Amino acid sequence: MMNISLTPQLEEIVQKKVQSGLYTSASEVLREALRVFLEKERADEENTRLKALIQAGFDSGKPVDLKSADELVAMAKKKYKR
Repeated sequence: MMNISLTPQLEEIVQKKVQSGLYTSASEVLREALRVFLEKERADEENTRLKALIQAGFDSGKPVDLKSADELVAMAKKKYKR
């Protein structure tokens, strides 16, 4: 079992959530808050990963004007002789 100290402001928020009927206990409010926090962390990590991929694309060389994905596949096959 864990004992957690909250600021008066956070304690008031938790109490209001329980009083609203949305949650049955303070523990339930905190579990939900941690789930949301972890989801945000995962989303932030994914955004960082995607930004790195986008930057790698920018850094990979001169852009090529393509009309379709099929054109990209054909270019790749020609370049890599597949």
